[in-house]
Amino acid sequence: MDQPLITTVLGYPGISGFGNAASINGDACLGVDADGNGAFRPGDASPVGPDQMPDHSTLFGVNNAFTLEAMISIPAITSSSAREIICTDHNGAAADRGFQFRVTTQGQLEFNAIGTATPAAVVPIPTTGTHAFVPDQWFHVAVTYDGSILRFYWTKVDPSVTVANEIGTNTEETVELADDAILVIGNEGRSTGGLGGEPLGGKIDEVRISKVARTASQFIFFEDGDTDNDGLPDGWERLHFGNLSQTGSGDYDTDGHTNLAEFNAGSNPNDFGSVPGDIDGDGLNDEWELLNFDNLSHSGYEDPDQDFNTNEEEETAGTDPNSKNSFPDMDMDGLSDGWEYHFFFNLSATASGDADGDLYTNDEEYYLGTDPTEYLSSPDNDGDGLVDGWEAHYFFVSGDTRETLLARQDGTGDPDGDGYSNELEETAGTNPTTLQRPTDMDGDGLVDSWEMFHFGDLDEVASGNPDGDSGTNLQEHNAGSDPKSATSTPTDIDGDGIPDVAEAFQPYTADSHTLHLWHLDELDQPAMDSGNSPVTMTSLNANAQLWEPSLAGFGTRLNTSAGRGTLNGGALSAHPLTNT
Repeated sequence: MDQPLITTVLGYPGISGFGNAASINGDACLGVDADGNGAFRPGDASPVGPDQMPDHSTLFGVNNAFTLEAMISIPAITSSSAREIICTDHNGAAADRGFQFRVTTQGQLEFNAIGTATPAAVVPIPTTGTHAFVPDQWFHVAVTYDGSILRFYWTKVDPSVTVANEIGTNTEETVELADDAILVIGNEGRSTGGLGGEPLGGKIDEVRISKVARTASQFIFFEDGDTDNDGLPDGWERLHFGNLSQTGSGDYDTDGHTNLAEFNAGSNPNDFGSVPGDIDGDGLNDEWELLNFDNLSHSGYEDPDQDFNTNEEEETAGTDPNSKNSFPDMDMDGLSDGWEYHFFFNLSATASGDADGDLYTNDEEYYLGTDPTEYLSSPDNDGDGLVDGWEAHYFFVSGDTRETLLARQDGTGDPDGDGYSNELEETAGTNPTTLQRPTDMDGDGLVDSWEMFHFGDLDEVASGNPDGDSGTNLQEHNAGSDPKSATSTPTDIDGDGIPDVAEAFQPYTADSHTLHLWHLDELDQPAMDSGNSPVTMTSLNANAQLWEPSLAGFGTRLNTSAGRGTLNGGALSAHPLTNT
């Protein structure tokens, strides 16, 4: 910083290892020689002062983010006048004035964006605890802004402290990029001939202004200066490298950025992925993250807008990661490329296409969030209890629009006249245009006749276990055991205590002692065998459903020997089990 024409303020003892500090009292201040004439002149007598900047673009980053920090040593935190730390204030109209970062007369840290309508943000300075104020001791002070939140820090400067102490936040105060700016250190800078209004009244050192909102671990906290004169604070070197062997021009993590560049940016010199511009190493430019998310908490592989494109892909394409309407579209067909790759594995689909034939275009399915390759994923737009894609699959007539198609049938219809409504057939997965009858109308995976035989209703579910044995209803259904008997289990159907694998079927002999069972449900035509040909399942109508009831002491299976056919079903023979 250039010192003003008014007085000399430099050369005072600073913190050990940090060199000299500035002492600012009365009319003194420090500032930026914006016009390059060799001196700094505060104030704003004319519309534009000689060292005035037209806006805050040199101080603020994306979303007007910034960090103001310094080390100060003052005799008191309450006084008759505020103590300015850093400000861009001037004596122009209030709407054009910049900000003030200062200690108030009541012992608070304050950030006041004067040109905005919101009230100043203030937080109390600690008076108890580790970081309690002590007169004439050094404290690190800071305020950060990420575009939505102001954070205040007040931290005792001590070798044991390496992380800033946050003392409060504010979400109401905002800043304006367009306000005029005369950067002044240690005073308010509102007069050209004599400041004197709000001097710091103490010493100040290590002033740093950043165009990002630094985190609590990214401030200046190194008590031992730069003894090897390499531009890197010794404490920072020890923190990251364990010693002072590295130099500012070195590149310890070989990421293409010097150690000094990483120090200035706040990135990690030990992490190849953490680089200036991407200090969190997530593959996303920090400014892009702040612009779109107001923070650095997101990663490159996330997809917050659910358009099937990652943040990294959206950054590369220049699209909005927060809007499903904005997405990479290399083939310019109006469809999200990530969505196309997810469902079609390439970019061959078009916005007007309808791959699953549900009468919803790909474009409509994208915004509905449905699967463009599965007709059963479409909505029920007419509210008739039937998925629109299911209606299209079975009832579509050439030339139909979605409206004419959906008007043709509803859930109560029965176009094939089999006694089962469209809604029942949809649930059962059967064809509503043929006499294919549902065998599992409640869609629970259990054959309805099996449920009726054992329970007298269809209230049971596949995962149920009413007899409390080792098998669920579905397991007992498939094994042929009794779902109401705890002794009859999928591994011991006859419940005799001997595992079925230890027993074997006796050779089949057709005689008067053989029990024949007819259990072929929903049989629409005879399962007759011709002559001596055996009965096979393929000779039965597609609607036939075989199930095997439990018979204590018997195993059941289809008897395929000649002469077992009947006019109303196929024959099942029960074979006695015997110990092997």
